[in-house]
Amino acid sequence: MAPTAETIDPVVPTSVVRGLSLTTGDISAFEESPSTDDVPKKSSASTATTENDSPLSNEGENVIEVEGCRKIMEALTPAEREKLADERMPLRHLRAENGDVKAATTKIKSTLAWRDEFKVPTLKSCVTDCPETHSKLSFENSTGKVYARGYDREDRAVLYLRPGVENSTDVEWNLRHLVYNIERAIACTARKSERAQDKMCIVLDFYNFRLRSAPSLSTSKATLSILQDHYPERLHRA
Repeated sequence: MAPTAETIDPVVPTSVVRGLSLTTGDISAFEESPSTDDVPKKSSASTATTENDSPLSNEGENVIEVEGCRKIMEALTPAEREKLADERMPLRHLRAENGDVKAATTKIKSTLAWRDEFKVPTLKSCVTDCPETHSKLSFENSTGKVYARGYDREDRAVLYLRPGVENSTDVEWNLRHLVYNIERAIACTARKSERAQDKMCIVLDFYNFRLRSAPSLSTSKATLSILQDHYPERLHRA
């Protein structure tokens, strides 16, 4: 059973509850983005993309990057292209590899395989499509150790990590819960900024943190691997 506003720990923002309790399961279709209480309004300097914008619009594209992305797309199979997280995924991997097309292609193929193996689509649609996954995420979610709430001035969602309220030693579901919230933050950034932004901010809150509640070394290593290898160029500021 998913936590409700009445049963969840009071320190957990209600946006955490909404994230696992909405009738719409697809993370990209959440009816509400994270709470915007006390969040500054959009900067007048912000720009938004339109449906006709290039996938590289507002990304400071150049001829080399455009050509690099074209080569990456050509190297992917039709099935792999269908599984791209979004149209900017090749550009992010290309930049993460400093313009090395071969390395970026290898990394993006690895990430697409990882998304299948890790069942990211199932995590995103678990509310309606997978009760077992939803139940496990609800438990991991119950203390508010990871959640998306609010935005910065350029409409990037803010992801909070609170290791002081860790409630699980299950490495696999700890990581799945993290990925669920990363995907949620990314989706909220895209919606709030009208796709002008594709990054997020991360806040590490060490309140009440104790060494005995610290994640295991394997969990920490896996977390870094996920962020660095599979979500490159997604972090704006930490």
